[in-house]
Amino acid sequence: MIAIRENWVGSKTYRVLLVSAILYALLRLTVQIVLFADAIRSEAITEGTLVSADLQQSYIPAAQHFMAREDIYLKGSLENLKLHFPYSPAFAFLYGPILLLPLNILVPVMLTIHIVAYWLLYVWWDRIFRENKLQKAEMLWAWTLPMFLLFSVFWDDVGLLNIYLIVALFATFAIDAVLQEKLGWASFW
Repeated sequence: MIAIRENWVGSKTYRVLLVSAILYALLRLTVQIVLFADAIRSEAITEGTLVSADLQQSYIPAAQHFMAREDIYLKGSLENLKLHFPYSPAFAFLYGPILLLPLNILVPVMLTIHIVAYWLLYVWWDRIFRENKLQKAEMLWAWTLPMFLLFSVFWDDVGLLNIYLIVALFATFAIDAVLQEKLGWASFW
């Protein structure tokens, strides 16, 4: 975060880009919240409106099967792979309790988890660069913050309430643990 402060003080262009990106991110987040709020209305749920196909057709059923000690992987026909749960059992185990929440509570919780994970991903890499004395990488990382806020894959992940962002965060934790030679934590992540 020191590099962000240095860039902020040292460059008007950086300040303009960062403020513009923050405003866009806030606007985009507001739109996403409005879309989710509409999709989790009780009438919409009753009508069968999907908030997220991945969430409702793959993650929640996998968590239910995991909690019931049933097979979480595809059985039978391979015709509709979108309904297939392609992730590790650890995901169903870790998210199981959360995924069993009612949809009107689950969606805000998942949205919050995604936002916190995205913030942690940025902060964690900043820390990795700083602790490993990679000053150029740290400065470049700070300069990419405006693009990081605009990154469409993040907004797609939030819109779908998918897990790719969380997997990337766990991979970052594993890389950090290896760099710190904490191999127990590295194998955990």
